[in-house]
Amino acid sequence: MFKRFPYKDEGFLTKMRSRMVSRASHNQVAVRLGLKKFIELNNERFKTAQPNSIYGDAYEALIGAIYLDKGFKTAQYFIHTRIINIHIDMEEVETKEIDFKSKFIEWVQKEKKEYRFEVVQDGSGSIDKPFIIRLIVENEVVSTVEHLSKRKAEQLVAEQACTILEI
Repeated sequence: MFKRFPYKDEGFLTKMRSRMVSRASHNQVAVRLGLKKFIELNNERFKTAQPNSIYGDAYEALIGAIYLDKGFKTAQYFIHTRIINIHIDMEEVETKEIDFKSKFIEWVQKEKKEYRFEVVQDGSGSIDKPFIIRLIVENEVVSTVEHLSKRKAEQLVAEQACTILEI
């Protein structure tokens, strides 16, 4: 990151790194690399809906295997030449917002507003019971979302709130 953006501050570089190693980014790169055709899903849960992270997990496993088999230099070379230079659009990474929860929290702190993420339903006990997350600002419900992943539900509810509150 520093070589590509030598005059940017630490906060910018941290956000860019975070966007590049996000689950969504890993999933996209995995599909672009063609890893999807090598993955066979046998679990009943995945027959109706693709899991959110399996392709990204396969991509991480590929990078890990290259590192373990050929070492750091080869893994680094592979990432630069086969991933970053071909499959990652740095302008898109720079402009695309993926961390809506942080964006929302920065806004409420700047505006000195009280907020809370409230778990309406905890889905941690079951594979098909979703989390329902409600976002409350100044004691008013702004948005409610349900998702099988608590982290994803929090991101989605924050994204909705950013849209509703025009952040």
